Amino acid sequence: MIISLYSSTFDTSLLLVDVVNNELGNLVLQNDSNDSGTNSRLETTLSPGTYWLGVTSFNPSESGSYDIAVTLVLP
Repeated sequence: MIISLYSSTFDTSLLLVDVVNNELGNLVLQNDSNDSGTNSRLETTLSPGTYWLGVTSFNPSESGSYDIAVTLVLP
């Protein structure tokens, strides 16, 4: 799976957390800069389960619009 986050207005940050018993569990992956730009990207193979995807900014005072894309990669 590839998750890509794009914004031209702020420095993005992606968080992927597992969900256990309807509560947030452990941080699985985090990325705050893809190719040293303002976009973020996660690429991983996930085990079956439930996950929470968080979108935030690297700088807490920044915000703005963004686009997100999720691509499933089949073996």
